[in-house]
Amino acid sequence: FLFILLSSYAIEINNDSLFFAVLRNYLSEFAYSSATAEDFIHSAETTTGMDFTTYMNQWYYGMGYPIFNITTEQLNDTLIIRSVQTTSSAATPLFRTYFDLKLNYSTGDTLLRLFQNSNCDTFKIYIPQTILSVEFDPYHWLIQKNHINVGISESENADLFSIYPNPAADKISIE
Repeated sequence: FLFILLSSYAIEINNDSLFFAVLRNYLSEFAYSSATAEDFIHSAETTTGMDFTTYMNQWYYGMGYPIFNITTEQLNDTLIIRSVQTTSSAATPLFRTYFDLKLNYSTGDTLLRLFQNSNCDTFKIYIPQTILSVEFDPYHWLIQKNHINVGISESENADLFSIYPNPAADKISIE
């Protein structure tokens, strides 16, 4: 459990050297003694200057995990990302959190870090290259379930082919 808590803290802090400073300060302060989760929170807040109240209410005291339904569509040089988040428990209706998307092109890849601030968020990002694939949470930082729908708008190509079911969890049919 501690590893899960620490890995999600690393995403929240979003700065490796600051995250490791949190760990060093916490270990220095509480070496050879007992400490509580509140002690860790206080140490992290003191080191970073950040407020972790919302984070801890969701990830530590809250219940469940987020379920992401990510839909991407590339229109010319704009990537439209729609993220709909539900949760596994009504006790925690939203996990305000960062999430990563890895965009793969023929010439390489790009990592995007986005922030889910409501149950339904839409992001529009300038991307001049054609995206071949999208990976959600490629480094597995989050405890979550996800569904990704990538790239082709059915309405633009309805007379050429059909893709179903939409959304799909693990299998699609192309006709």
